[in-house]
Formats: sequence, C-alpha cells, structure tokens
Amino acid sequence: MNYFISLLTALYVTVIMVPICRRLALKFQIVDLPDARKVHQHPIPRIGGVAMALGALVPVCLWLPPDPLVLPVLGGAGILVAAGFLDDVYDLDYRLKFGAQILAAVWVAGFGGVAVRGFGGPLSQNIIIPPWFGMPLTLVIIVGVTNAINLADGLDGLAGGISLLSFACIGLLSWGCGDLVIGMLAAAVIGALLGFLRYNTYPATIFMGDAGSQMLGFLAISLTLGLTRRHAPLSPFVPLLLLGFPILDTLSVMTARIYHGRSPFAPDKNHFHHKLMRIGLTHRQSVMAIYALQLLLTVSAWLFRFYPDWMLLGGYLVFCFLVLGFFYLCSVGRLQFGAAAVNPARSVSERERRFVDPRLMIIWSFRALRVLVPLMLLLVGVTAAEMPRWAGWGAIAGAAGILLVTRLPSAAKVEAVVLRLPVYLLLPILCFQDQAVTRQLAALWVVPAPRLLLAGYLALAAAAVLVVRYSRRAGYQTTPLDLLILSLVLFIPLVRPVGGDAARVYGLLSVQLLTTFYSFEVLVEELRGDFRRLRQALVAVLLLWALRGLLL
Repeated sequence: MNYFISLLTALYVTVIMVPICRRLALKFQIVDLPDARKVHQHPIPRIGGVAMALGALVPVCLWLPPDPLVLPVLGGAGILVAAGFLDDVYDLDYRLKFGAQILAAVWVAGFGGVAVRGFGGPLSQNIIIPPWFGMPLTLVIIVGVTNAINLADGLDGLAGGISLLSFACIGLLSWGCGDLVIGMLAAAVIGALLGFLRYNTYPATIFMGDAGSQMLGFLAISLTLGLTRRHAPLSPFVPLLLLGFPILDTLSVMTARIYHGRSPFAPDKNHFHHKLMRIGLTHRQSVMAIYALQLLLTVSAWLFRFYPDWMLLGGYLVFCFLVLGFFYLCSVGRLQFGAAAVNPARSVSERERRFVDPRLMIIWSFRALRVLVPLMLLLVGVTAAEMPRWAGWGAIAGAAGILLVTRLPSAAKVEAVVLRLPVYLLLPILCFQDQAVTRQLAALWVVPAPRLLLAGYLALAAAAVLVVRYSRRAGYQTTPLDLLILSLVLFIPLVRPVGGDAARVYGLLSVQLLTTFYSFEVLVEELRGDFRRLRQALVAVLLLWALRGLLL
C-alpha cells in the first residue's frame, strides 16, 4: 500500500507540474535548440526534470520513514537537480558540472554508507576492498553512471524509459528484501517517470534536461549500491546489469573518441541510438529496440540476483560482446534494416485482407469498445468489496464537473480532460480497495464474479487492440511508452518477492488498471470530440460509485 500511494502521488504531481514547467520554460526561453548533433527540429523546453524532482519529493516528504540513507540520497539528488537546472538555463562549464557530481557522490558515499567494500571472486571467495581504494572507486562509479544516463538522453523517452525499467527492478528487489525505504524511493521515482513520459514520448513536448537525467542516474546507482550493501545475499554486480546498457554506450563512445585523437567529452553522433537510426530504424523503432535490450538486462538482474558475482560479470561481458559485434558487422557490411522491412509488412497486410474485412473489423470493434468501457467501469463499482467515503464524494464531484463542462462553450480538449480526471484519479483507489475480489482472482477464479471480470478485461483489451490496428483515422497512436508499460505488466506477475499470492495480487491489479486505462484512452481519442454517449455513461457510472461510497 505504501508503494502504491507513493507511486500514484508522484505520478499525479508530475502530470500537474510538467505543463506548468513547460509554459515557464517557453516564457523564459529555457529551450533546447536544434543543431547538427540533435534529432529534433524545433526548440523544446528542457526543464522537465524539475517537475520529476518535485513529483518524487512530495511522497518522500509525506510518507517515507526515517532512515540513515534518506538525507544523503536526497541531498545528493538536490545538488544535481540544482546544478542541472543552472546548466539547462545558463549552459555551465563542464568542470562545474563535474564538481557538482563529485560533491553529490562524496555526500552519498560518505554519509549514506553505499561505498563499495568487496565482491566475490571467480571461486566464490570474498575479495575485500580497503577503504582507501573503495571510496575513490565508489565515486568513479557514481559519477560515471550519472553521466551515462545523462548521455543516454538523446532520443525522446530514451533515458526515461531505461530508468523506468531500472527503478522497477530496484523496487522489486527492495520489496523482496523487505526494504521499505528504498522501495518507496523507487516507487516515487517510477511514478514521476510515468507522469513525465506522458509528455516526453516521441514526439516529445518537453525534455528532462540535465536536471532530470543527472538526478535519475544518481538515484539509480545510489539506491542499487545501497540495496546491495544493506542486503548481503544480493550480488554487488546487480547494478552493473541494471545500468549496463548506458554504461556500455558511454564507454564505447569515449573509447572511440580517444582512439581517433579527440577529447572523450567532445559531442558527436556515435551513440547507440544514433547508430540504430543510421542503419535504417526510425526514431520510435530505435527507442523500442533499446527498451528491449534494457528489459533483457533488467530481467537478468532479477533472475540472477543471488548468483555468484563472476557469473553476472561474465554474462554482462557476453552481452557487451554481442552488442558491439552487431554494430561492428553493421558498419562493415553496411547493413540496412528500414527498407527491408517494407515489403514483408506489406505482404502481411495483404494476407490479412484475405481473411478479414478491415472496415467490418473497425466497425464492430469500435462498437464493442464503446459498450465495454462503461460496462467494465460499472462492474468494478458493483464487485468492489468496499469504497472509501471520500472516494464517493470524489465521484459526485467528477459527475458534477462533467455536467458543468457541457454548459460551457469549451473546446473538445477541455472536455476530454474533464472526462479523464475522475476515472484516472478514482479507479486505482477503487481497484486497490477491492481486496476480496482480487484475492478470489488470485485463487484461480473459482466464483462467477471474478470470471466475469476476467472475461470482460480480455474482451476490452481485444477490442482496443483491434481499434488501434484497423483504424485509418488519426486517432490513438501507439508509442514506445505503451511497450514499456506492457513489459512491466507482463514482468511483475512473474516475480514472487513476498510470497506467490502477494505477487499475483499486485500483478493482476496492474493488468486490470493497464487494460482499463489503455482502452479508455483509445476510446476518448477515437471519438474525435463526440463525447455525448460517453458523457452520459460516465455520469451514470460515477453516480453508482458515489452510491457505493456514501450509502452502501
């Protein structure tokens, strides 16, 4: 429950703060200008990291219990957010940036107890690192990873997506170890990232800037080092797997620059995401390919967290060899993938037309979606074991807001926001409070109500996917963020951090929320501003929720 509340609070605060920061950045011209090294074509605000920092800070200040790690981590992150913001505004000298990074690393290593002190050898013999060497090594690791995530921020949603997968695994590891403090810190950062990626996924309307990327790199390495130090069974090489892709990217780029006689800090277009685009992948395809590689490392970090250190190190070196070998073959053989994918895709589309009529599919799937979305929202209210009284008042306020906006000469975008708010704010709480039905779902669905809900969610997901697949209008567009969230939802039910039932309950809850939110978003976008029927259905659903919360 603490993790869930921290995540939601950070998400909502970030979603509110990002538009505010974007308007302020445009007003004061705090924007990232396009140049020959960058892929965007227009000036983009670059202080989204401030919104993420505020979103993650709110739940930490409200609910995080006291712990010796908290103040050093927050202090170091605060130093980097402040220095990154100044760099985003004034373009600081790189030496000042390094000074801030070193200061933050010294702060968390000296006062947070995250210094590297040893690891296992090839024969499982513990190797103790003396403090005179361990402290400088820790500073190099923290500063290196901070810069690695900073340099990975080259495509829309790239650094945020890599970090989201890393923090998801950090949260699961801390959950399994019973470390509430690190788990809540990770959950707060995950919520902030989800709220930010809503605006940062291609095409991005705001960048995180150095304030955000440095904060993410610093928090990721500090929390993973703290986790492996506080819980001995975890391998100290787990951070290498979690953050291995941006580390490999940074090391390969700097090595190439030194080899060609250039400064290792000189900017260029030789990062992995640049190379993927040069061999023919689009912006989105490049981001999704890197997400897939990061997901592979994240799952490996979870599966092999208790294995000997030399096995994790060996596996990571094999991964590095394969990635570098792939790019070497592409450069030598001049391989291109974009053009080769056109004809196969076209043939698949032609084969689909033989068996299904796209016009018929979109008509019936869209009709099913319009019926199933309100129906599933209604069923959640009916089958819920309990509903807080304050949520009932929130449902009344949501219904009143929907009715009020119809009386105002407002644009369709304003009405779309008003329709989304009560669903997005109340549905997570309602689903989480539904403990009885969720436990029945975890017990193999042995009663009719859970079976009905399961069938409804499967039908809802199928209808939404068919609408997105066969719609030819400019409605809902899939993004790499969809793949990212889907990967998390498929991964979470597979883990067993605190017993099988607990993991299954939270996994099913995540599937329930994802399916409903995704389908609702598709429906709102595909309605193109014609919200009359959806408005009526939502008012009826909210009134039922209010009845459950206030009277039943």
